[in-house]
Amino acid sequence: MPVPYRAIAERRVTDRLLQANAVWPGSGQPLEQLRWPQQRALARLLTAGVIREEGDRRYYVYAPAYTARMTDRRRRMVIAMICVIFAMSAILAVVNF
Repeated sequence: MPVPYRAIAERRVTDRLLQANAVWPGSGQPLEQLRWPQQRALARLLTAGVIREEGDRRYYVYAPAYTARMTDRRRRMVIAMICVIFAMSAILAVVNF
């Protein structure tokens, strides 16, 4: 089973900021010593507007965008699981027919 590296890296970056309570302008925290997958995740999250930069390389999580991203991710997972269940049911129906 493949490991979701992108999701794990994004979660680690956002967790660091959430644990530091960096969730509004003025509460930004520096993100130092990020590994390369986390650096790429930070770039993706900045582009998506989930994380915002205050200047001098201090970042905070923009809560509405973060919530929307997590909701969308959950929705896609539910749809994928429904598709897998449907495909397995179809295969079983064909085999048993």
